[in-house]
Amino acid sequence: MLRRELVRTPGLQPEDIGVLAELLLRDPRLPSTMEAIRRDLQAQGWKMGKDRYNAIAKRLTKAGHLARVSVYDATTQRPTWVTRVYRNPANNEQYVDLGIAASVQVNTEVRETRDPGGSPVTEERETRVSPGQSRIAGFPRSGAGSRKTFCALFFF
Repeated sequence: MLRRELVRTPGLQPEDIGVLAELLLRDPRLPSTMEAIRRDLQAQGWKMGKDRYNAIAKRLTKAGHLARVSVYDATTQRPTWVTRVYRNPANNEQYVDLGIAASVQVNTEVRETRDPGGSPVTEERETRVSPGQSRIAGFPRSGAGSRKTFCALFFF
């Protein structure tokens, strides 16, 4: 069952939701490089060229549903990029950390206002979103135990 906040995530297209659903159902033991995922979608009959998949993956990453991480592959004895899929973006450490970094930058901005006496007064701007809290309505805040659920790791 798809939840309302997932289906109505700002910036996602209908095809993104379909790909996300397929990735969440995908066997986590299968290779999870972008090329392997794209080939699997094509094998199921999806019209999924490289550019189309890259655009979908970019939107899903921006929304916090995908993360690309480097994992050591013992077979090739070198790192390889794999895709992690998140039903809830609050469980995606990369996404949450980006929100925290953006929040810190907003908090440190300074603006000047004039007081009635004509001298400039410096005020620190504050954000209305707490560090670690999602900026997208409908997504729950991250918490100590929230990163444990709804995460699938795909790798060789």
